[in-house]
Amino acid sequence: MSRSSILLALNAAAMAAVLLAVAATPRGDRLLVVTNPFAGDAAAVRVAAVAGTPIVSSGRTSFLAVVADDGTGAVSRLFAAGAWLVLDGSFATSCLGTTS
Repeated sequence: MSRSSILLALNAAAMAAVLLAVAATPRGDRLLVVTNPFAGDAAAVRVAAVAGTPIVSSGRTSFLAVVADDGTGAVSRLFAAGAWLVLDGSFATSCLGTTS
């Protein structure tokens, strides 16, 4: 592979990462919490409980849950409690099959 092909691939990957970060930034009143998929039953619910965020919905996957954003640092508390990702709640439709 030539040097220019490698640079082009790296630039494309960086642009994709930036676009994903912009699209996934939490900006509503609902947050999608993603935790360790191998942590066991109700991992996302446990993280939400430790962070003190009200659970809105959880699905058949134990590592995903939708919580309410109370506007007082919920994202930081969720990360401190063990969340791997905290995304905009609109992703819940795709991940959990719900709009709530």
